[in-house]
Amino acid sequence: MSQFTKSPKNIVLVAIGKTGSGKSQFLKDLTDTAYFKPSASVDSGTTKVTIATINGNTFVDTPGLGDTNGNDSANLASISKHCEELRKVNALVLVLNSEDYKLDQPLREAMQLYVELFPNLLSSLIVVFSKWYEYDDSVEKRNDDGVMKASRTQSVRAFAAEFGDTGGFEIPCLFCNLRGNRSSENTKVALGSVLDIAAEMSPLRTFAKAMESRDELAAAIKKEEARQAEVLAKNKREVEARWVLAAAEKKKQKQEKEEADLIAEEKKRQAEIDQAKKAAELEAARNRARQKQILVDQARQRERDLAAPHGWYCYEHGWRRSSICDHLPPFGFVASGGEVEPLPLELFGCLIQCEWKIIQIKK
Repeated sequence: MSQFTKSPKNIVLVAIGKTGSGKSQFLKDLTDTAYFKPSASVDSGTTKVTIATINGNTFVDTPGLGDTNGNDSANLASISKHCEELRKVNALVLVLNSEDYKLDQPLREAMQLYVELFPNLLSSLIVVFSKWYEYDDSVEKRNDDGVMKASRTQSVRAFAAEFGDTGGFEIPCLFCNLRGNRSSENTKVALGSVLDIAAEMSPLRTFAKAMESRDELAAAIKKEEARQAEVLAKNKREVEARWVLAAAEKKKQKQEKEEADLIAEEKKRQAEIDQAKKAAELEAARNRARQKQILVDQARQRERDLAAPHGWYCYEHGWRRSSICDHLPPFGFVASGGEVEPLPLELFGCLIQCEWKIIQIKK
């Protein structure tokens, strides 16, 4: 008969550990049944998840971590599926081989996955050191190597702390030789306390709950990302709006400058036109003054010509010729001293071109 007939009921216990650590032997000794089949070799003995309900409690044996068949991913998927179906897990029991004690990288990777499956794992974890033999030679060897229960407990708790805050919870560590009926009294006492310890722990959130939390977290993250994206989009729109306003203001300033330049150019051109007009008016006034002066000079010259002896005069070129004779012939000849004198060639040409008049004066 099982030694746990009077133990707490409805406890769900899951044994995990590396291949060859003694998980199946632990459950066999714990339940005092032949349901679980330990392997005598270093190869994986448990190749699939095994579940047994004994005296109202459920015990789960799992394939070893670092499975010799290379099926870690498939094994973890199967474990998570069965844990989801159980809907409740009180505690995980991590079985470590005392004679091959290694907290190596494969174990760390497996523990990280279990922590992801069970968010509150570190507060619901029991560690069992298997093969903690109490023979004289085994005890002497551990003493020589400085291997004590306290040091192993301290190292495994530090190892667990790598995966999160334990919240001050001290992971219980049990040391067993797991020899079935030949187990020591200390081992039997340790095994007898496992269900009691598990009953006092907060049940683990199952994979389904973890997935719900993960989905909620993913939704929250997605919502936050959407909010941040909206903020970024809003900031981008504001920057673009400021850029558009700045561009419009720059364009306006450029147009105003161009308009001002055009106005200044037009004023400059008008000033030049006005200046040219004034210069033209001034030149016209000067021309009029010169013309007037010419007319005045010509009038004075006529007066002088009228007062002069007989002769001829071109008012255009100023040619002038005087004679003492009383008669000036109309055909370009003059009489001088009773003789006919030809008109000079320069005066004759001027006569034809300018229609100058021959002035005859009789005194």
